[in-house]
Amino acid sequence: MFGNYYLQFDGVDDCLRIDDISNNERDITFTAESFTIEVWINATTIEGSKNYAILYKGDSSTIYYELYLSGNGKSTYFGMRLGTGWTQWISSPTNSIQTNTLYHITAIWDENMKKMSLYINGQIVDYYRSSSSTASAIDPSTTGLYIGYSPHSSRDYYSGLIDEVVIFNYPKYLHNDIDGDTNPDVYEAESGTNLYDSSDW
Repeated sequence: MFGNYYLQFDGVDDCLRIDDISNNERDITFTAESFTIEVWINATTIEGSKNYAILYKGDSSTIYYELYLSGNGKSTYFGMRLGTGWTQWISSPTNSIQTNTLYHITAIWDENMKKMSLYINGQIVDYYRSSSSTASAIDPSTTGLYIGYSPHSSRDYYSGLIDEVVIFNYPKYLHNDIDGDTNPDVYEAESGTNLYDSSDW
């Protein structure tokens, strides 16, 4: 959490950018390793064909990992670069995100299982498993992490509240299922290391 406060975004020009620092304990670049992203959101606007950036790592042309809200489907998307540089997407069901409602969103990449997972309020809503791809393409330390905004041309400024953005360098599970079909993963909700503004470093 950012102190005892949340961040409020106006959907016009508000954003937070955290510069990446390689070889630092708060490094947010992942090279062939697992990670977990957690965030609380309460969107005030989800409309039309707009896509609202929640969290974005990359630049104007390359997405390394991202969470965004789809206006068309009122759903959450999690994307990341895999293998030689292609982006894989998973998403929550249509109408799973409504305005003026608080949601806990979790996105996980498990490098050992080669698996992406997306959770809403602790319940798994989608996953993707690759037989060989790794997160090796999530490497550049020159790109920052954006909250509430993305330099990608197809994204819009987020409108609403964002709180308790946390990124771990491991997959957070109570247990891992093997086949991913009959016994869905259970997400372990707990507190962790907070994300800081770069001015604190």
